Amino acid sequence: MVATINSRAEISNLSPPSFVNKEAATIRTTRDARLRIRKLREGDLPTVSSLLAHGVVVDSKLTTASEITNPYQALKNWKANTERLRVKADIQRQIQQRLDVIEVGKSHMRSPSLTSSVEFMEEMWSLDTFRNKMERAVKLSSEPSAWHEHNFYCAPSDPRLFQHIMLTVECKDTSAVVGFCEVAMLRTPESLHTYHDDMSRFRPVITNVVVCPLHRRKGIGSRLVKMASRYVSTNWVSSSTLGLYVQNSNEKAMSLYTKEGFDVVGPSDDNPDLLYMECNLHQASFQ
Repeated sequence: MVATINSRAEISNLSPPSFVNKEAATIRTTRDARLRIRKLREGDLPTVSSLLAHGVVVDSKLTTASEITNPYQALKNWKANTERLRVKADIQRQIQQRLDVIEVGKSHMRSPSLTSSVEFMEEMWSLDTFRNKMERAVKLSSEPSAWHEHNFYCAPSDPRLFQHIMLTVECKDTSAVVGFCEVAMLRTPESLHTYHDDMSRFRPVITNVVVCPLHRRKGIGSRLVKMASRYVSTNWVSSSTLGLYVQNSNEKAMSLYTKEGFDVVGPSDDNPDLLYMECNLHQASFQ
């Protein structure tokens, strides 16, 4: 499918923003809470985009000592709230576009006449709706996915291009969304490239991991990573590894990923502050 939002939102310790879904902000979740992980639905978009925007704006825009030490004061900052709303709208447009592509693909995947991945790719590319939505989704995104190098005049020849999943964590009792992540075929560091084919530079990568601030330290992030690993291992073509990028200063996130079987490979080619971590899906435990 498509690459993801340029700023990777990660786990932080800030209190929830005032505009987060009120239902999600009032649940008192425990480690044994009734949670389920499912695919993203259109109704999840406002909450998911709010959570991601909160992480992006607070981490990158609020820099004074009082704002850093007092999250509630930061959330009252008019400029920050204005910027956050702008970022939320931008994120929601990106995710909506990707979801539209997925829904069009799902509606045609059920066709009994498509007996192979080649037939499926050719059929999908013959649909102006699908092709146009895909091209718009790629243009909205800024991360280096395999689609950014694709010639849209030609039908794709590699089924791995279509591999993309968006997962949400939902409280069963209230249907409130309290977590989210995506997995996409993104570019990995140069040191991993084998160049035996055009797709060798791209691997499944977890991105945009976010958990509602009031539900952190409940194991939700760990469950998301496990589910993503299990899904890729079971459903994706030729996928023996799963990667992710993490800020080198985010010790809590790195500790979580290390516990889930990820090892540091090296820095990002584009941003020295980002480390690329990878897990061998053949050796990982998804329990």
